[in-house]
Amino acid sequence: MARCALGIDVGGTTTKAARVNAVGEIDGWRRIPTPSRADAVAAACAAIATELMTDEVAAVGIGSAGLVEDGVHIWGPHVAGPAPIVEEVTAATGRPATADNDANAAAFAELRLGAARGCSNFVMVMLGTGIGGGIIIEGSIYRGRGFAGELGHLVVDPNGPPCECGRKGCWERLVSGSVLDSEARRIAGADPAGIVAGCAGGEDASGLHLMEAAQEGDPVSLGVWSTVGRWLGRGMADLVAVLDPEMFVVGGAPARAGALLLDPAQEALAELMHGAGIRAVPPIVISRYGENAAVIGAALQALEKFDD
Repeated sequence: MARCALGIDVGGTTTKAARVNAVGEIDGWRRIPTPSRADAVAAACAAIATELMTDEVAAVGIGSAGLVEDGVHIWGPHVAGPAPIVEEVTAATGRPATADNDANAAAFAELRLGAARGCSNFVMVMLGTGIGGGIIIEGSIYRGRGFAGELGHLVVDPNGPPCECGRKGCWERLVSGSVLDSEARRIAGADPAGIVAGCAGGEDASGLHLMEAAQEGDPVSLGVWSTVGRWLGRGMADLVAVLDPEMFVVGGAPARAGALLLDPAQEALAELMHGAGIRAVPPIVISRYGENAAVIGAALQALEKFDD
């Protein structure tokens, strides 16, 4: 493989890593469960980076789900901090490293090579264990004072379900991979002879099985996707009022559902956004890199920062 960087994506559930070159090609894919302790997260990043290290690797980029500053995962709703990930990865590999929020890294991949290439202002919505957000303004990641983009914790329903952050009705408690997994398990448990349970084939039902059931025409599954999609569009309508982006890019495993999720989201956005009927509705598109976006984006960030 040509000159490349390692990209590491520390998600709420899974940590993924690979070697990535300047055109986004991946080699040496790895996946491990994300540890629950901060010190173990830093050690896991160092271990997986060491495993993937080759002479072609110029640098390491890390995207982490939470608040990241100066190479440290300070805090996240799924893994508390601090976790000195850059320090430990650099010590283990002898390569320079950089770290960012995982959704910022994903947005960077889409900006440079993906679905938003050529777009100067867009919002990346990453659907995983929760919702990660990356905001691109005038071609650069918008960070605010350092931690902008925590979109999953916008309160869209004050009477909604409790969130791990301590509040109720956060966007990610109504739209995320975790929500879809939970709904799939609920439906399969309520109807063991139903389509969702049949798609699961004796395994724990997940959002993937909910997608397969909806594609087979199961009305209950279709209803869940419609509800989740409309909540997705409702949150986006709030973001339009503040940011007025050119487009939204949706990544993560749920985005594989395509129109099942994006059609109701686009309809809700068109109905609910400020100025509906007067100004253009931003399109909602699927990430080019899907679940790999943060790995690719983190590596591209490292290449741009360190590779001469």
